[in-house]
Amino acid sequence: MKSIVKYSVLALAIAGAQQAAAEDFVLTGSTAFRSATHAALQAIMTNETVSHTGATLSSANQATFKGTIAGVSGGPHYVYCSWSGSATGVIAAAAGSNVTVITQANVDSFAANTINANQVTGGNKAARFAFSDVYKESTTAASASLTDSRPAVIPFRFVKNRLSPAFTNVTAQHVRSLWNNNQVQRALFTGNSADTDPVFCIGRDNGSGTRITVLAETKYGINNLVQQWKVTTTGSAGSGSATSAQIWAIGDGVGSTAEGNGGYSSGSNIATILGMESATVDTFEANGTTAIDTDIPVTILGYLGLSDASTAITNGATGLTYDGVAYSPTAVYEGSYTLWGYLHLYYPSPVGSETAFRTSLVGASGLGNATVLGSNGLRTVDMACARGSDGGIVGR
Repeated sequence: MKSIVKYSVLALAIAGAQQAAAEDFVLTGSTAFRSATHAALQAIMTNETVSHTGATLSSANQATFKGTIAGVSGGPHYVYCSWSGSATGVIAAAAGSNVTVITQANVDSFAANTINANQVTGGNKAARFAFSDVYKESTTAASASLTDSRPAVIPFRFVKNRLSPAFTNVTAQHVRSLWNNNQVQRALFTGNSADTDPVFCIGRDNGSGTRITVLAETKYGINNLVQQWKVTTTGSAGSGSATSAQIWAIGDGVGSTAEGNGGYSSGSNIATILGMESATVDTFEANGTTAIDTDIPVTILGYLGLSDASTAITNGATGLTYDGVAYSPTAVYEGSYTLWGYLHLYYPSPVGSETAFRTSLVGASGLGNATVLGSNGLRTVDMACARGSDGGIVGR
């Protein structure tokens, strides 16, 4: 009898330990949606500890959460977020390849109910969920066996940098010309022949759903080479300056197989640059040494998700109308503002508690809550219009 009692107690202890075992959930993909995802995780978790890179959680490219998740049994749970771009994320989730994360040990070193900034990555986890601004058919993982859900819509905005010469509107024709020629005279935007100073574009690498969405919407072509710039700055956003810029070099990051075709891995980098003035800038060819112009005023144009656009505008940048239509939620809902894509959540066959986790994340307390989405995106269920592909016709 003693042995039966002994082993029954042991079995219960083991079962309890298994139920309480830590479980990992690994998210990657869209940097344009990281702020909303972080907010949703905070909304569905209790007693959470958060460690993130950078100064603010909303713009962090890596963040790890520890805590109890509503609707998911056991715990503590660890949610590893590593944001690198939509297409890059979909490819990683399809392959189950590793993404760079802040480690469990880092998060465990802090008390519950704390948010810890300026942490560093030190580990890798296999990607399981990918948020994407674009359909997987717009990526090289088009045939991957991934389930798709679309909890939100992601609008984008064109923004010009702080204290740059005035214009208020950008058209699809304008940016097609920029991506084809690397710079154009500002007169193209203003209609004033005296405005001969240059405008050029900064943007994302070709693993970015933001880039894919914008190239698709403007009918430039998602696989066509672009001409984008890399900018050197001094000082802080809101008060600093762009000092030099070069056409993006070959071999500098994802997709940089041709001059100009590279780009930034995160919208937060672009938001920082757009918060700079650009009255005296040295410009260079892609080799970084052959000068194009010296000490000239330039206008730096970029495209961003709402959260990063808001950061740039707070730091003095100017949000532009697109094809004459100002961004507003109503304009997106009703179909007059068309610079948007669906927010997809792609995932392979779920294991463990992944189904319960996904349900909680996109549910009424998470991304299904308009307050949680905030200014980062719009609920798909509120849309009066729809489109069937990236850059596809918007209809009602």
